[in-house]
Amino acid sequence: MVLDERMGTMNEILENSQKAEGNMEALQSESQMQGLMDSEITRRGQLLANQALVQSAGDRLRLDKERRGMLAEDRIMTLKIMERDNMTEQDRAVGVKEGAEFKDF
Repeated sequence: MVLDERMGTMNEILENSQKAEGNMEALQSESQMQGLMDSEITRRGQLLANQALVQSAGDRLRLDKERRGMLAEDRIMTLKIMERDNMTEQDRAVGVKEGAEFKDF
């Protein structure tokens, strides 16, 4: 919709330029075309900035997933020695079965 409006504005400016009968009307059409071009350059800059933000967010998401994977792997690879008489609820939930043998060190 916005593109249609911009194209309509550009076509209107071009028609005014073709119908211009004097210098003043020609200069007015040129000024309008320059204004439209400036607004499009500004819009392009905003779109490029948005693209950079989207890419940055994607990179952060990818790095966060990698970091979570590394932390999960680190938790799996960590040797945890539990004391039978000093276990937390989380330690009991990990899979220590009733009657499981504990090694004395």
